[in-house]
Order: sequence, then structure tokens, then C-alpha cells
Amino acid sequence: MSVKQNQRYLAKNDRIRNGTMSKEDAETNWNNMRDSIKRIYDQQASNLSYEELYRTGYNLVLHKYGDLLYNGVKQATVEQLKPFKNILEQCP
Repeated sequence: MSVKQNQRYLAKNDRIRNGTMSKEDAETNWNNMRDSIKRIYDQQASNLSYEELYRTGYNLVLHKYGDLLYNGVKQATVEQLKPFKNILEQCP
């Protein structure tokens, strides 16, 4: 069996790729990620699993919820930086 055939076999049988993610599951996953982003900004990330966060983001993209992830991260970052808006406006 060549390497290409073996890779094709593994991708075909991958449970994550064959499953579907409902909108509710995607929202739940995103809410968990949003809370984790807040904890990272608040410097309380000592017990977060970055592997799990990466996997969650990967699965959102894999199941066509990349726009939810992208827009959510953008909005979460803007919310975390709002307290610094006045400081930035005062800079020349």
C-alpha cells in the first residue's frame, strides 16, 4: 500500500470530517472560545488547554463556521481593547 492510498483511507474514515456540526453546537463552541479569549486577555489562562482551543477553532472552520470564528474573534478583541480607546486617541 502506498503512502497516498494510506492517507486517503485515513481521511475517508476520519470521524470529525464525516460528522456534522449543528448551529447550536457551533454557537456553544464559539461561546467557550470567547470566554477563553477573555481569560487570556485578563491573564488568567493558566488552566486553559491551547490544544483544545485550537481543535475547537479547527472544527468550526472544518464544518463551515469559519465566519462565526473570524467575526467572533474580531469582536472579542475589539471589546477587550475598548478600555484603551481613550489612550489611543490621545496619542499624536
